[in-house]
Amino acid sequence: MASIFRSPEAKERLVQWHHRFRERIGRPTESRRIETRFGETHVLSCGPADAPPVVMLHGALASSAHVMGEVASLADRFRLIGLDVIGQSPMSAEVRPEVKGTTYGQWAVDCLDALELDRVNLIGVSWGGFIALRTAALAPESILRLSLVVPAAIVNGHGLDPVVKQAVPLMMYRAFPSPARLEKFLRYQLSTPDDPDWKPYMGDALLDFRLDFRPPGLVREGELDALDAPVQVFGAELDLSFPGERLLERSQKIFRNLVQAELLAGSRHSPATDPDSRLLLAGKIGAFFSNTSEGVPAASA
Repeated sequence: MASIFRSPEAKERLVQWHHRFRERIGRPTESRRIETRFGETHVLSCGPADAPPVVMLHGALASSAHVMGEVASLADRFRLIGLDVIGQSPMSAEVRPEVKGTTYGQWAVDCLDALELDRVNLIGVSWGGFIALRTAALAPESILRLSLVVPAAIVNGHGLDPVVKQAVPLMMYRAFPSPARLEKFLRYQLSTPDDPDWKPYMGDALLDFRLDFRPPGLVREGELDALDAPVQVFGAELDLSFPGERLLERSQKIFRNLVQAELLAGSRHSPATDPDSRLLLAGKIGAFFSNTSEGVPAASA
């Protein structure tokens, strides 16, 4: 099986980035590994062990530490459990399952079973949103509340903008890396372009990963009708990958229990990462989850 990284050195560089983002969380964290039918998965946990569990699925080319750092304030009230997505993180098995069908949902359910979690609050960010949707389709009973932040698999970009402003700059940067070419790509990705960690991390990740260009299929209308859990969706106004207004409009059609749909004004695909913006977004997610805090089973991760 071919590695998902360009070299052993590339993988190690990304592992070190995971540790750097883990330090950025600023709270005690715990690491463990679990087995799934698709291979080993790394799990990062934070927050009181007896608090309501919030399982988090990060975006492509990232890790559990990346997403946990953006919502770390939730650890005051919840047990945060970050799953390192197979095929998209340097911390878990180097396998890339089929993106069509329920495969990634099966992986997520395996993780919940291994962690002995019956029902959880679930956060899916970007690619992690696609996995959350596959989980919701396969095992809707496992989800108490679902929060999706700029999720994949609801809408795709349209027109020439994604090609001209994303695909071409990405190919140019990978072929001829330079700070100027990286800047040209990231100007349409990051809402906080001068973040001291995210910008250089993306520079390495775009070169060190063997990129997976398979687009996940869009969720079909009626596919999530068995999901009784309340749903919260955030779209980004300036997102070229998943245009925010179209994302929220289609969310109205596919979720029976959509209770909050919010457009992040002025946001690129990656929401702002300055401290105030982090606290604001985490606060909205925490308020949504807190409506069902009582009676939620304690986390075991």
